Amino acid sequence: MRLATREIPVISSKALFDMILAAGASAENGARVKPFRVLEHKADVGFEAFGRTREELFTNAAAALTDLMVDLDSIQAREKIGIRAEGSEASGLLVNWLAEILYLWDAEHWLFRSFEMARLSDQVAEAEASGEKFDPRRHAVKMQVKAITYHQLALEPARGGWRAQVYVDV
Repeated sequence: MRLATREIPVISSKALFDMILAAGASAENGARVKPFRVLEHKADVGFEAFGRTREELFTNAAAALTDLMVDLDSIQAREKIGIRAEGSEASGLLVNWLAEILYLWDAEHWLFRSFEMARLSDQVAEAEASGEKFDPRRHAVKMQVKAITYHQLALEPARGGWRAQVYVDV
């Protein structure tokens, strides 16, 4: 099932990354620039996330995943919970980190607005996530994400920071 999508302006990764790293970056209409963008694919949906540091990249990737499922702006930071993920290497850790956030959505109906990384290595990610439980009166589900995939997965240094590309099964 394909849900209605809003039109997203096409911009190069480099230009987007430069805008995000600029202090107080905003779009021409005054809206805040999100530190991620949705990627179209024939069978799946993905996103590209950016950060000055790997910690910021992991938090922005988590925000991108959440925004695929529910409008990030509709989530309030009412409660905080700890999140921990492990992996054998950095890109596997990113997949497991996002899979843990997806699990908390699927199993416990958690939606997170923000994340504060407490620890990040190539094998462990620990953070405090701020958010709330799903409320159907305020949160419209945009799409059901089934899983985080390794398809075209990228986690790499980029000019002035870090970049990740992640595709999800829907």
